[in-house]
Amino acid sequence: MADSSFSDAQIPRIFLWCVPRSCSTAFTKMMSFVDGVEIWFEPYTMSFFQKSYWSQNIENKAKADVIRNAKAQVHDYSSSGTNFGNHRPLSTFSYESTKDLLEGKPQNPDAKFIFIKDMAQAIHGMYEFLPQKVPCKYAFLIRHPYRFVPSYLNMLEPFKPEQKQGDQKHDDFDPLLQGGRDQILALWKHVRENIDPDPIVIDSDEMLKKPGEILPQLFGRLGIPWKDSYLNWSEDNAILKSWIMAIELSFFNRDVHGRAKASSHFEFDEKPLPDINDMNPDAIRLVNMFMPGYEEMYKHALK
Repeated sequence: MADSSFSDAQIPRIFLWCVPRSCSTAFTKMMSFVDGVEIWFEPYTMSFFQKSYWSQNIENKAKADVIRNAKAQVHDYSSSGTNFGNHRPLSTFSYESTKDLLEGKPQNPDAKFIFIKDMAQAIHGMYEFLPQKVPCKYAFLIRHPYRFVPSYLNMLEPFKPEQKQGDQKHDDFDPLLQGGRDQILALWKHVRENIDPDPIVIDSDEMLKKPGEILPQLFGRLGIPWKDSYLNWSEDNAILKSWIMAIELSFFNRDVHGRAKASSHFEFDEKPLPDINDMNPDAIRLVNMFMPGYEEMYKHALK
């Protein structure tokens, strides 16, 4: 695909669709320092929670207790007088409003492009809510299932109802793993068949190993002028207040994304791939579900 530019009458909406634990938050922080950017952080994930999880699970006592406790904590947090910048309540996010706002004018009048980082699971079966009246570009951030699945399941453990902690099975409470399907593969195929025959694919480990080679390629494909200075950014996380996101997500991700939010560059941890034989049956099941799609998409990844 030929390199594009920002000469269009309307600025592009650039989507980065991700799997969990793929360094996407650190990537988003890096993008925060790119000239002319407006950042949206997981608006479709928040729309998913608002529509399909928080409301439906209030009928389930175990989940309802967790949700009520979470809402109480967020209420205290949001009432503390903190300056939340562009963060706003979860209740303001919906699939309909996200689509409408992304099709409208940028909130930042100086924006040259809008960057939206989100999880592929959140848009599965809801493709009609992708923006259609504005130019959009699609990139996909993948990671080897041996790495992201165990990391993700470990991250979820503190959020499980107490009576479920230590259980192997996770997808009875985690909305992002429900359904038994590879949602990022499905979205990538949808984009290829209906929007762009050659969307960009980035492998997380490849990017972390050689960001100075992968990122200039990515920016070239997206039509964003590249600067080597983008490889290093401020570790101060005050820039995150400029992101358009839910207050609730900011609250619950304080510990989960702490390292990414304090990041100032990309680092590759050269640990070998985990041994699948050391994983529990739930992790093995999920690894096997995501592996064929990862292998197919990796063939198209920037190298």
